[in-house]
Amino acid sequence: MAMEMNSLYFGYGSNLDWDDWYDYCEKTGHNPFGLVDLGIAFLPDHRMVWHYHSKSREGGAADVIVGDIGEMVPGALFRLEGDAVEAMEKKEGSPNYYCKKKVVVLTADGKQVDAITYVVNEKKIKDGFIQPKTEYVDLIRKGLSIRGLPTKMLDDSLNRLYPSFPVKSVFVYGTLRKWGSRHDIITRYDPYESVMKCKTNALMVDFEVFPGLVPGDKVAHGELYSYYNPSRPLEHLDYIEGHQNWRSLQCLFQRRIITVDIQDKQCFAWTYMICNWDDRPLVESGDWMKHTRYRKDRR
Repeated sequence: MAMEMNSLYFGYGSNLDWDDWYDYCEKTGHNPFGLVDLGIAFLPDHRMVWHYHSKSREGGAADVIVGDIGEMVPGALFRLEGDAVEAMEKKEGSPNYYCKKKVVVLTADGKQVDAITYVVNEKKIKDGFIQPKTEYVDLIRKGLSIRGLPTKMLDDSLNRLYPSFPVKSVFVYGTLRKWGSRHDIITRYDPYESVMKCKTNALMVDFEVFPGLVPGDKVAHGELYSYYNPSRPLEHLDYIEGHQNWRSLQCLFQRRIITVDIQDKQCFAWTYMICNWDDRPLVESGDWMKHTRYRKDRR
């Protein structure tokens, strides 16, 4: 059953902690089980900041703002049911303290989802850094950790280290791979690490001269390149992959987050997924290099 956009909520702060949400609902007479956890999600090209003083938290409270290309805020995607919408509005002090904002978030299986989140009312923003209490930070850290999400963004925001890149790797699967026609773009930015054999769960589609990935349950093979500062290579890749106007489908590829399998471990990575593929055939092997060699051998 399709979910309405306004029932989907991206949480990045204290609402990642179930106990904090449950305690608030108990005090205010709301049903806590209306907040349904749908899984991890990421707010791309944003950063966490501390420029708001919360009286109830007795210190700084988290906010998110637009950041550099490649920065992202990890969190969770929730569905709000019943009176959870009203409870969330009251807990966030909307619209006087935090305001509802429409955002596009990415899930770890390569999907893009419209949701709402809450950001600090501009009138409440202070100049400079507002130190949060340890107890409040611990709520966020626990919520991230139990979901297997990186805490680097949180630590960097507390130390005012920007830009912050919790995800430094790019998964490539077609012409950007080694021996591919555009591989020089990947190497010119001097990756500090490369993994030649890795895979992810997705469908690979054949566009004859290049492939495209779409979310799915098959295996797609590729390579992983990691950068200390991925902003520059991502900016270049955004341009050549036609990532402009990415919030709509009026683009060629969209930059997404995926989970990549490397032997016996997993990591998060950026990749580019095709927006429109209609009835194009699948690359059944999930390996573009093997697929193109097979096609040449048949000629």
